[in-house]
Amino acid sequence: MKIILKKDYPSLGKKGETKNVTQGFARNFLLPREIAFPATASNIAKITAEAREEGKSKKENENELVNIKDEINGLSVKIKAQADGKGKLFGAVGKSEIQQALFDEIKVKIPKQKIDLKKSIKNLGQYAVEIQLFAESKAKINLEIVQIKKKAKAAK
Repeated sequence: MKIILKKDYPSLGKKGETKNVTQGFARNFLLPREIAFPATASNIAKITAEAREEGKSKKENENELVNIKDEINGLSVKIKAQADGKGKLFGAVGKSEIQQALFDEIKVKIPKQKIDLKKSIKNLGQYAVEIQLFAESKAKINLEIVQIKKKAKAAK
């Protein structure tokens, strides 16, 4: 039986691929779990149209990233965080915080997967963070984690 995958499946293939599987495997496993659907003429036409649209949006996204590469490269971004007296953060700065700081700075949302951060930042200081814009292009930003200024307590 011919099926079209709705999503990536490790032992079968990637989303949108057409595969030949046994009728029992399709009927009892793939179709009920909504991993795939039957490869009829209308479904094949629908999937190719979706793939074309997805390809266009992916290209537009890459073009946008190319345009902002010069703007991002060498950019200095500050993130304020609470820390103890020794500079250790209460919590950590991760990809989400970096993504939000970049959005606040340049008004472009960069996917978290594009931010190359090995592990969360747990201390105050300066860090160089790479952003993988697309396969062959990277940009480096200078990230500075600074302590939030404590407000002086009002005298009673």
